[in-house]
Amino acid sequence: MGVDTTKHDDGRAKIRNITPGSPAESAGLDRDDIIYAVDSRAVDSDAFAKEITAHKPGDTVRVTVLRLGEFKDFSVALKANPNPTYTLKPMEHATDQQKAIYNSWLGIKQ
Repeated sequence: MGVDTTKHDDGRAKIRNITPGSPAESAGLDRDDIIYAVDSRAVDSDAFAKEITAHKPGDTVRVTVLRLGEFKDFSVALKANPNPTYTLKPMEHATDQQKAIYNSWLGIKQ
């Protein structure tokens, strides 16, 4: 979706930042919008994240926000995250050099 949220005082998700060129920006969402609902279901900060991750790229979701005291609806067409995700995990039967590299990534000093 392309939003970075923080928890608002009332427990709802508040948009802290929007990724340029993201579906959220294209839909018209803005910084400081407070998210009240996704597809007409009320959500708090935790439920918002779960609701969005339950959808897949290509889905369109309706997001209801409070902006400057007024409720507004936006249709957001979700896309796949263009940024790769990496997982760091130990290898079985790693050499001493591989163990040293792994530990250096984790900041473990021996």
